[in-house]
Amino acid sequence: MVNYIFYVFLLDMRSKLIMMIHPNIDKLVVLLTFIFGIHHGQSQDYNLDVSLSNYNITKIQKPGYLQPIKDPTFNTKIIRITGDVGRSIPNINGEVWPDVFRHGYSTRQPWNADESILWLEIGRNSNDSPYVGGIFLDGETYAPIKADNIIPPGSEHRWHPTDPDIILFLRNDGAYSWSYSTGNVKQLISINGYSNLSMGNTGNWTHDGNSIAVSATKKSNNSQVVFVLDVSNKIKYNDINFNNSSIDHLSISPLGNYILVRGNFGDGGDRVKVYDLFGNQVGPYWSGYGEPSHEDLAIDQFGDEVAVGVSKSKPNKGKLIKRRLSDGKITVLTSGGWPPHTSARSIQRPGWVFASTSASTNYPPYFLEIIAVKLDGSRVERICHTRNSFDEYLNQAQPCPSPSGNRVLFATDWGANNVPIQTYIADFRN
Repeated sequence: MVNYIFYVFLLDMRSKLIMMIHPNIDKLVVLLTFIFGIHHGQSQDYNLDVSLSNYNITKIQKPGYLQPIKDPTFNTKIIRITGDVGRSIPNINGEVWPDVFRHGYSTRQPWNADESILWLEIGRNSNDSPYVGGIFLDGETYAPIKADNIIPPGSEHRWHPTDPDIILFLRNDGAYSWSYSTGNVKQLISINGYSNLSMGNTGNWTHDGNSIAVSATKKSNNSQVVFVLDVSNKIKYNDINFNNSSIDHLSISPLGNYILVRGNFGDGGDRVKVYDLFGNQVGPYWSGYGEPSHEDLAIDQFGDEVAVGVSKSKPNKGKLIKRRLSDGKITVLTSGGWPPHTSARSIQRPGWVFASTSASTNYPPYFLEIIAVKLDGSRVERICHTRNSFDEYLNQAQPCPSPSGNRVLFATDWGANNVPIQTYIADFRN
């Protein structure tokens, strides 16, 4: 963790000093990070399948609750961490496991910073019977700890990237923190004159937990705007007007230099514009459809902040691509797979992203798999098959790695073509 924090600090200082001191500081700082071993996490490879073979999915019985098995193709350990439908949930008074229990989304980290606690946000029954809500689990044993109804009201709740006790969230009057251990709520920055604050349900804070980009409605003229909140320095940056646009997703970049906004800007959905903190557009308009789509933001091996996701347009259709936020440059990372969801939440293993791949056989070699992809394009690690068959949104795997990047959580119906939809973890630490 100390190495990671210093890594983020060093890269952030690089971005601030590069134009102030000398252009060669860029190469110097990157070199120093390698010398001091800050990139150890980035260079970490696991003993996983990296072939380009086409594999059939072996049918195996669904594992019992908390009973680990091995994926017969990739030999990774898989464990189901939500229980059998109708059985009592341990430590949760009066509640039974519903037929849907899972995490929120691939870019919403379920683990806290030190991986001691795991938060599953979605517990519900498909027949609309009483809503169960989410639960907190032990981050290692996966035993239920308590229900999540203790979380204070607000929106866009996220674990703090470095403080394992804190959840960050928004209200219309600013940004707040909540302590898991004490229950204390603290306003981090106050604003007024806005409503409907959001990150599109998929955005994140900077890696130091200090800044966030939000969309909101400005009450004075009912306009749609985007702005950045820097809670450490108590700064609200200027509004960026999006009155004639439909925003689907936005996020501040990991080091806080850019704002990515995805939506419909008048020529179709799933397009992207990138801005600096002051509202100036950076680089070209990403006018191609889904180039990339369902992306997450990461720091690559050069220290550049990038968006990583599937390309929905030719010539890279069905491939995982990264796109540099500073100038829009595209780099192809995989040969195929059509990865519908990407996650860069393994922020203590920088230089990697995780993705699920689709059920289509038109984009080989990856078929209903979870893969880890190195951001220099040199390595794709194949982790497990997800076995999703039920055609329903909550049955999308939407994988999310742990902060250390050696476990990955996903949802699946395990080939039942029906509920239950449950949560699994692939663990490749050993």
